Amino acid sequence: MKTTHDLCSFVCGLFVLQTVSSAPEVSPLPVECYNPPGDSCHWYHECLEVVYPCQESVDDYGVRYAEKYCTLFTKNSPFFSNKGKEWINATRKCLQAALVPLFRQHMTLTCKEIKTIAFESHAECYVRPSPTVSFCDIVQDWLTIFWTTKQAFVDSTLSSLKLLNEVMRRCTQRLIG
Repeated sequence: MKTTHDLCSFVCGLFVLQTVSSAPEVSPLPVECYNPPGDSCHWYHECLEVVYPCQESVDDYGVRYAEKYCTLFTKNSPFFSNKGKEWINATRKCLQAALVPLFRQHMTLTCKEIKTIAFESHAECYVRPSPTVSFCDIVQDWLTIFWTTKQAFVDSTLSSLKLLNEVMRRCTQRLIG
């Protein structure tokens, strides 16, 4: 009886030790990561990059793309109309909130998958980031948006053209129907 108990203790101890040592070490995220206020571009570095460190990857979305353009929009916001500024803030929040489901503990995604998921959220977040503002309604700011994002057409030509096409298609649908 004693040997069975000792054997169980030994095997159970090894199992616990193996489980603890093989569990990935993930530092807890701040509450803002799960409910982004949308008032900062640092969310990508402080939240997305912590869970999915892709900054060194060719498929980095968070820091190399999202944070870069988020910062450019913030920097250029004085050149936007009031409605355009509202759109920038709503879009920033929408794009960040669209990535929050990726923080589920059971999810393991590649940097390429994250980039794909992120880009898939862009059209909706541009056209309808909130109930009160849309890209379709800020025609007076379109040129400023283009000048802010012009480098994206060089860096990611195909993705940027697909996104522009999808946004314009959705705006046209809103006007017609």
